[in-house]
Amino acid sequence: MSSRSLETGGMADDMEYRRSNRTVFGYCLVVALGAMLFGIDQGETTGFLAMPKLLPLKFLKDFGYYDDNLGAYNMTAQRQTLLYGATLGCTVIACIISGPIGARYGRRAGLALCALTSIVGPSIQAGAKNVPAMVVGRAIAGFGIGFAANFVITYWSEATPVELRGLIVVMYQGFINLAQFIGAAINEGTHGMTTRWAYRAPLLTELPAPLLMLAFLPFIPHTPRWFVSRGRIDEGHDALRTLRGNTFPEEEIEKELREIAAFDEIERELEASSSFFDCFKGTDHRRTRIVIMVLVCQQFTGISFITAYGTYFFTLSGINNAFVITVITSVCGIAGSALAFPIIKYFGRRPILIVGAAVSAISMMTFAIVGVAAPNSTAAAKCLVAFTCLNSYANLGTKVGFIFGGCTILTFFWTLFFLPETKGRTLEQIDEMFLNKVPTLKFKDYVCTGHAGHLSVEDQLEKMEMKGVVTEMIEHVGTRN
Repeated sequence: MSSRSLETGGMADDMEYRRSNRTVFGYCLVVALGAMLFGIDQGETTGFLAMPKLLPLKFLKDFGYYDDNLGAYNMTAQRQTLLYGATLGCTVIACIISGPIGARYGRRAGLALCALTSIVGPSIQAGAKNVPAMVVGRAIAGFGIGFAANFVITYWSEATPVELRGLIVVMYQGFINLAQFIGAAINEGTHGMTTRWAYRAPLLTELPAPLLMLAFLPFIPHTPRWFVSRGRIDEGHDALRTLRGNTFPEEEIEKELREIAAFDEIERELEASSSFFDCFKGTDHRRTRIVIMVLVCQQFTGISFITAYGTYFFTLSGINNAFVITVITSVCGIAGSALAFPIIKYFGRRPILIVGAAVSAISMMTFAIVGVAAPNSTAAAKCLVAFTCLNSYANLGTKVGFIFGGCTILTFFWTLFFLPETKGRTLEQIDEMFLNKVPTLKFKDYVCTGHAGHLSVEDQLEKMEMKGVVTEMIEHVGTRN
């Protein structure tokens, strides 16, 4: 495996690498529009429930009921769950079907589905006048979110060189936070309106991002790894050349393509007698466990509660400028994402996750302790009322902070002992380390040799020479020169 896999340098000078990075960064910015879909939806819909209940033509009147006891419009917890559950349920379905869609039709096709569903969903919601129509719109939007979560990061991971991959992938959360800020700011500007446009206008502002992405998708290449996985080496070379730029050295393109093709052959041999259930066996079980736990741990922090019910919670707590507070929390999210860029570049993935888990645990525990220690104070009472009104949290009041805090403590220790560091590694090197069962704490210093289990890159290249695959690659290079 080439030293280029580990660091920039090799046969191309720094200027060519910088030009290459700018090229791939431009393509990744187009795909980044998909990351904004989830953020702007969350940033806006969390505020709809908190819009003033006494104004007649708002979200709560159209989709809730008039509560005689409150003398205002309200929405049952069951209906809230239905509206948000429709989105989450379809997000899960989209995640499940994204695998076969991406494998057969490519990541770009998945991104197109993401854009289309993200156009149709908000459009239906903006025109909805009853709960069934709104549920359908929320469900379709959920498909867009699920497709974005799968195809955006996959495209970035497969398209970017190793030295850029960490910085590019962290942009996913950064763009989500930016979009949440935009959504919260739009809500701040429209929540005082006395017509349905108070929530319709924000919904329609969700459309520019997917429309732009759909318009630019034909101009970005498929990923070379997808072409290679389909046996289309010639097109894989062209895609890699497009991503790296016209001035990038041909020998580096060929070297990277050979590495991709060799590991694709290794994966094919390992998958020849495998099935879906093998994801939970052997070395693949470890990968599956890590992928699932990283996502589960994110939810352990309580972030979904903050983003989904933040504005509503602030309103019920008696805060007059709840929408402004939501905007401020969104700005904090952007600041956190911005800090992640240098941290990931210089320190890796593990430190940011370990520190993040520790800070989240302290925050949630502090919130819970304050509520329990001063149960009769006005502030604590308001917090308790807010949580009690959310039936989905079983009337735990501020004690829900102990649940999220406890889960985040578990997240801290799991990250410390089970999450490996992948800074500066190509996807092929990560494959090698998992196949060789490298311990978590040794990932950082492990020296890759190109041997994965009983297989090696050199062996695969020899087999590929015999099959004519490498010859095809070389002939293609010759015709271009």
